Amino acid sequence: MVLRFTNFGDKTLHLVTKDGKPSLVVQPVKPSADPPSRSQESADRESQRYYGRQQYLAPAGDWVQDRATAKRLADALITAGAFPVPVLSDVEVLYDPRIQLGDVVRVQDSAGAELDTLAWVVGIRTEAAAGTITQTLTLRGTCPNGMPMGYWLAADPPVDPEAGRRRTYAEVVSGWPVLARLAGLTYRAVKEYS
Repeated sequence: MVLRFTNFGDKTLHLVTKDGKPSLVVQPVKPSADPPSRSQESADRESQRYYGRQQYLAPAGDWVQDRATAKRLADALITAGAFPVPVLSDVEVLYDPRIQLGDVVRVQDSAGAELDTLAWVVGIRTEAAAGTITQTLTLRGTCPNGMPMGYWLAADPPVDPEAGRRRTYAEVVSGWPVLARLAGLTYRAVKEYS
């Protein structure tokens, strides 16, 4: 822990009293109990229609301490993952030492995929052999390509059909008949279906 004191006033401030004792004491207080479990979820029904329900459970962490933050995080994950952004791997280009991670490049392919899109450089592999230098890029699209065109395709099944389901009281009671076996478990571990 680092404490920084700044005096914006005109008067001199001392951190010790006249008898040499500290005038300020910082005493950490240990919480009396674990913070309550916060749960938020977001869903994109349109994406589920095309790709099926794909569950992602983010582990709890100390930096998400209130419901509003958890909701913003869930919404950001849904926005990023509702419709997949294309990733192009092993794209061979002419060697250019100016290309850096995070650069945005235009990908144009008039033969085959008929692709014309912007993409971020997320990987660079440069190799030299027999007097030639080759550069291979991994690219991630800057935006999704829109709605899928393959309406005839079936949606993917959920990764885990039971993911996200909470246990009923009867299931908890039947699964933990001896109270002592719950020692050391969190309420979240008990109530989540696994």
